[in-house]
Amino acid sequence: MESSGYWRHYDMKLNILYLILITLTLSCNSRHTEVHAYTATENTLSKKIFETEELFGISNEPEDYVLMPHADSVGLWVGNIIHFVDKEHFVSSYVAWCGNDCFTSAFGRYYFEDSSKVVFFTDSIKFSGECRDRPKQTKTGPPVVFYLEDASSGPLKLTRNRNKAEPGS
Repeated sequence: MESSGYWRHYDMKLNILYLILITLTLSCNSRHTEVHAYTATENTLSKKIFETEELFGISNEPEDYVLMPHADSVGLWVGNIIHFVDKEHFVSSYVAWCGNDCFTSAFGRYYFEDSSKVVFFTDSIKFSGECRDRPKQTKTGPPVVFYLEDASSGPLKLTRNRNKAEPGS
């Protein structure tokens, strides 16, 4: 009889251990599945590629960026693009069909504070190819805030000035 009581006690310990492991697993998974309420504006950027006149994320100087949709079928296109990889990450880079250029890429993150206010962080800057006088920087300073203009007024535009981004101004 003693041995059956021992095994019941041992089974109870295993059951408690399994219960603790399941609880920990579920609580850890719940932290990673929190859903952010993305706005329609965010979906306008997410998983899209745009052409820009200047590289985005390299400098804090430019006030405005016009985002022209980039067509994959443009052939031997050369210039600057910004690729919003998903709802959090972007890559801005210089692309060309020839390997004799200085290829610069900025990798970063972005998030929306409201439907038009977007905060950008540049995590790293990489250079490759034929770069003379290569800049020494590998990332930019503090986060940069831009305001996204309404897409119904033409091409998308990121501006540092909130008044320019508001409809009717």
